[in-house]
Amino acid sequence: MLDLTQPKLLNQTSLPFNDARTCKDWLHSLPLTDAARAHRMVTEVIDSMNLTEMPGFERLKMMELMRDKVAFLQDQVAHAFVGKPVPLPPAAWETWQRASELWQGMEQGYRYCLLAAANGDADTAKHAALIVQRCLRYSGLQVAHHGLAYSAVPSRLMEDLHHLYVYADQRGVAHVQVKDSLDGHRGMTTAAQAYVRALLVEAADIGNLTSQELVAIDSLLKKWAGKVVISRIPPEGAPGTLRCADLTGDKGLRAPAGKPTQRDGLIYLDLDAISDSLRRRLRKLSAGVPWSDLSLPPAFSSVSAAALLAHAYRRWCETDTEVPLAAPARDNCEVVSGFDAFYQVLTGKPFEAPRQSDDLGKLEAQQMAVFGKVTARASSVIVTDPTEHWKLEGASAIRLRMRRPVASHISMSLQQLIGYRGAAMADFGLAIVRGLSDQGSRGLVVDAEPLVGRLEAIIFRTKDAVFQPALRLIQGDDQGPVNLIVAPGPLASGKIVEVRTTGIQMYRLTGLVRRGANFEWVTGEPL
Repeated sequence: MLDLTQPKLLNQTSLPFNDARTCKDWLHSLPLTDAARAHRMVTEVIDSMNLTEMPGFERLKMMELMRDKVAFLQDQVAHAFVGKPVPLPPAAWETWQRASELWQGMEQGYRYCLLAAANGDADTAKHAALIVQRCLRYSGLQVAHHGLAYSAVPSRLMEDLHHLYVYADQRGVAHVQVKDSLDGHRGMTTAAQAYVRALLVEAADIGNLTSQELVAIDSLLKKWAGKVVISRIPPEGAPGTLRCADLTGDKGLRAPAGKPTQRDGLIYLDLDAISDSLRRRLRKLSAGVPWSDLSLPPAFSSVSAAALLAHAYRRWCETDTEVPLAAPARDNCEVVSGFDAFYQVLTGKPFEAPRQSDDLGKLEAQQMAVFGKVTARASSVIVTDPTEHWKLEGASAIRLRMRRPVASHISMSLQQLIGYRGAAMADFGLAIVRGLSDQGSRGLVVDAEPLVGRLEAIIFRTKDAVFQPALRLIQGDDQGPVNLIVAPGPLASGKIVEVRTTGIQMYRLTGLVRRGANFEWVTGEPL
């Protein structure tokens, strides 16, 4: 049941305005060129509004006036945490937390409007459909906000979404069209569409999406949420395009287990129309049609449209065929990140760049002047163990799940290359991070894709560049082009590179296999 209890409110607080007209004047005075300051001001005012007793309809008008500025300021401060490795550093986390509090404050303000409507405020009750839609949308924005930091979506938030939808459905306003210039398709939307949008964003497996992909998915659902049919009676059709939600629970969408049946508290979402729209666009993309000709939102300009739509199709429109991960006999796992660390665990010594024969430093020049030769020099590199010990929670041939402890010093990003060695492994392997879920004091859950092959540490450089540690990935019988995994850089096809192991070999780069957050996998042919 939806909780609409209201704390004891104050007759007067430190609000800088006392009605909608003076609220509008105050919003015009915000220092928008100083986004951080303006964001703090708006957050403090929303908090004060939520502690202040006022007529429901006046509160509603103020909340509606706030929406544009809140959306603008949230977008302005997001650069502090969007796309950053996780766990977020303290300053970025504080900004994320303040933004989270603002979304919560907006949703809470509209809840107080809903309470006024439920308590017989006639002027406010006229706008019940709009108010509950706003509550659902700000709850949905909180879901997406957690995704931006790869933070696990709280069960409380999913429970709130279900309760708000039940409230709208029972009062007959779930499908009533309301104006929404910010988040409505062509300026119109419904509470049901806001609910579907939030559920499908969460169901898109947001821990596997970059921030740009998450924005693109949400933008797509702004247009497509209206395609979804909600029913308490399971529709006939392909089971792959059917999802259900327990309105009495705290979980999101799931595929029905067995034959769908009707029961209290269970609703079904028929995604058949979305499935058709996704399949049509995937066929056209594979035929070479550009994404811009497929009526996709502008946010798709920053992502791979084909990969993202295929991901959405798998998550929304297919039955789950994922092979479960087997629990390892021993769960200790050594993990390293960064090419210096890769080099050290493979060779047993830290990386030092080779010195050129004509590259005499100041010390060597002094030794030549005094002794007539260069004496042996001790390494200046301090040897430290780069490995960390994580917990390996599950593994298959194509997937690993590890838990990074809170005390770890390795920051994580999607598409990041890491080295790992399970308790049963003799040598280190490589894996690419595919999913993240920050679970606070329980650590960070990391899903990764292991790369098949044997690793060899190499020393690498392009012409006239400095030497750097890199890797050679040896797959199968090692016939054909050489596979080199190096730090990101200007590595165009045709460039000549130098590789050192026990000897020196020159290669001409022939192609790019894969690019990640901290690596490029290129191929080359020997000269």
